[in-house]
Amino acid sequence: MITQNLSYSSYIGNVPLNYTKKSKQCSEPQSINTNKKKTVQKALAYSAAVPLVALGILAFKGKLSGIKKLLCKNTNVNKNCQAILNDNISIQQAKNICSKEEYCSTLEKLLGFEKRYISSGGIIQNTKEGNVFYRYDSQAYRNVPEELKGLLPYCGEADISADINMFLKYNQNGKLGTVKEGTLVYSKEFLNGNKELLHLDSDSANDFVKCLDYSLEQLDKRYGTYNGFIYRGGLFDGNARQFYSTSSQLNPVQVRCQRGNDYQFHLIKTTNGHKIKDFQAEFNPNNKLFSMESEILLPRNTKYTEVTNSGKYEAERRAMAEKLYEMAFKDTEVTLEDIISKIHVWE
Repeated sequence: MITQNLSYSSYIGNVPLNYTKKSKQCSEPQSINTNKKKTVQKALAYSAAVPLVALGILAFKGKLSGIKKLLCKNTNVNKNCQAILNDNISIQQAKNICSKEEYCSTLEKLLGFEKRYISSGGIIQNTKEGNVFYRYDSQAYRNVPEELKGLLPYCGEADISADINMFLKYNQNGKLGTVKEGTLVYSKEFLNGNKELLHLDSDSANDFVKCLDYSLEQLDKRYGTYNGFIYRGGLFDGNARQFYSTSSQLNPVQVRCQRGNDYQFHLIKTTNGHKIKDFQAEFNPNNKLFSMESEILLPRNTKYTEVTNSGKYEAERRAMAEKLYEMAFKDTEVTLEDIISKIHVWE
């Protein structure tokens, strides 16, 4: 989520909740069934027969549907390919997304998970702070259907999105260290150089990512994907393995996520954004900050090409700069041209 830009503080409390009861709703979610999952695996196995140049061109242009058609054309399972294409899932998701049964069992294991406590002085402790699915003092998200609960550790009110992205970005072979008790987590050295998890170990991180991937697929089925321009303030890597939070509209959060005077902004053209904003509007409508964020989550492992100096989307770039200027910079020495120069454009 956008608001947690390298800040790991959250609510204070030590009221453990017991949400480990098996839910009856686990029979409801629909995902890739076993036959379709096997079909995807077979298609991927046959992908070696597809000319690498053709795959490279299609991947560069972001045409995953084209890749899937090529895979289907070069397999012996053509009769099931249309079903895979109609699911509108990425190749990466097809390889990694879990079954409904695996999701339910993994989610059940995680529902009682609690964050470690961080003292007011910024020292990490092994005592527990609170459940990562539900804040103890809030009624938000209590009616979330089972298939969407995997979203909450990333975009809920007590999220661990920073840990999830840290794991995705830096893990080697599914492993990443955990910060030791007593570490000062707000120190300059930690923020600039740390590649360890605050609240998770590698096993739990893998489980949270597995549930998040599944729930994002269900989110897309419920609300559709976002196609259009989105905005981000802060760091962005067009080839990153992690998720990136963006907004469908400009807001003060975009400015707050900057580091001192070294600010940068991003205008991104996407066709497959996850509509977190619709999820939050339905299940946490009273949270004005979330409403203002209007969050669109960019899928992990999606590649974007920078077109900043190509002349593309210059009108949209200038319009973004003008809004930012009026929002935050008109009473400063920063000029409109300064802001334009700091806006990177991606597609």
